[in-house]
Amino acid sequence: MEAVETNKSNAVAYIRVSTVEQAQQGLSLEQQQLAIERFCHNHGHHIVKVFSDEGVSAKTTDRPGLRKARLFCKRNKTKIDLFIFFNLSRLARDLQDQMTVMSELRSLGIKPESVSEVIEDTAVGRAMTNMIGVINQLNNEQKAEEVKENMLVARRKGRPTHKLPTGLLNSSDVTGKPIGELDPARHSEITDFFERFASGIYTQKDIVAHAAHIGFITPNGRPLTVQSLNRMLRNRTYTGMIRVSEEEGWIDSPYIPMLVDKGTFEKVQLLLSSRRRTYATVKRYRQSEAFPLTVFVRCTCGEPLTGSYSTNRHGNKYPYYNCRSETCSRSIGKVELESSFLDLLKRLSPTDGLLKAFKLVVKDVYALKMKDSLREISSMEKELREAEARKSKLMDLFIDGDISKTDYHEKNDNLTARITDLKLALSERRSIHLELDTVLDECLNFLLNIDFTWTSADTRMKRRIQDAIFPDGLVYMGNGEFRTPINSKAFNVLELLEMDESQVVPPPGFEPRLPAPEADALSS
Repeated sequence: MEAVETNKSNAVAYIRVSTVEQAQQGLSLEQQQLAIERFCHNHGHHIVKVFSDEGVSAKTTDRPGLRKARLFCKRNKTKIDLFIFFNLSRLARDLQDQMTVMSELRSLGIKPESVSEVIEDTAVGRAMTNMIGVINQLNNEQKAEEVKENMLVARRKGRPTHKLPTGLLNSSDVTGKPIGELDPARHSEITDFFERFASGIYTQKDIVAHAAHIGFITPNGRPLTVQSLNRMLRNRTYTGMIRVSEEEGWIDSPYIPMLVDKGTFEKVQLLLSSRRRTYATVKRYRQSEAFPLTVFVRCTCGEPLTGSYSTNRHGNKYPYYNCRSETCSRSIGKVELESSFLDLLKRLSPTDGLLKAFKLVVKDVYALKMKDSLREISSMEKELREAEARKSKLMDLFIDGDISKTDYHEKNDNLTARITDLKLALSERRSIHLELDTVLDECLNFLLNIDFTWTSADTRMKRRIQDAIFPDGLVYMGNGEFRTPINSKAFNVLELLEMDESQVVPPPGFEPRLPAPEADALSS
């Protein structure tokens, strides 16, 4: 804080320009400060400190410069007499914000003063000041409406009016109008992320891990997360389209480059939607413990089957799966449906050669992942040490009075959150070092005996097995035959099974288990 003068009124000056107003004559920061300095010189005031906000809108009072100025006044209220600004529109463009700040200053014993307007703390003076505030707010809202309408017109022509997503950059053409262009550092990776997910082989977590491995970061310097990837995969802007408005929807834009073709994008949306529906389905039929195929299997009419007991006139109960449709009312015995499903599982027996190849591939990938994981752990440990050191240094600066309490808490909260994230991530990375052979042998045994595993599992595990193999469920055609639209890629069934319209047919690589006489005949 500059030295105060006892024979003059001490003043804090505040100046502000928005991005648009920087080019307007008479409103630059330099000209505002010169005007305030002349005003103070003519009236015998001494400027103690100048606070400024450059390129910041006055639509709220949450501005860095204004926030620091108000805090400074609170801490030095006994030494400050005036709070001076060029005009009321520099202070606020909302009447309520203007009244809040001025009331706060007066409560501190500090008089608000405008270079361009007369501000008096009388009934008439306050009314006149409020009228100026109303006019400023009206002008601001009219400008906002005009800008909003101009942006809508621009979007109807395909012009981007908001910040483009990662992989695309906002730019201007030779006429100065907005266009989008490819981000040379990221656009190819975005395309690759879409293609990986569309293949059905990779989960979102796999892609995030891949992004970390190749060192991909977003424009704000942060690593890709599952949440940010999910938003990315749902953003239609990557297909070269722009959202005009909620009512008018999306249109093709000649000014936004295409990173993802529309076919790939729609395939990604179907996969995202399919997986979301699967989770919802699991939640719905969790209550039915005695009927594990409830909702998972659907009737030929398309409605899910639910389980219930039918009681005959002698009081005996018989379990059935029933169609929910009132127009269908189909019933299938529990024993028939579950035995048919068990027969279907028995057909999914992979050959020894396929399993050996699978095991070798997993081992190679695991070795590579572990190498990458160790590098990631080392990098995160280094970042954690640096963050903890910065936090310790921050405390020293606060104790020494070099930073304010507000700045300390803001920076300390950010560092604490980052340290917590790093510790959790390190714990997760370290926990993945497993005994691979043991895990693989258990997995392969699971695949070889999937029917036995399902039979001996509890209801919850049965449903997890069902969802793992057939994420979209099955349609029971009758006579032991099923039809399924999609098999799980994670279970590697889609590529290994061929289906006709009525039943699942095992292809080469997956051999059906033959009855003993037939097996003997083939071996001979």
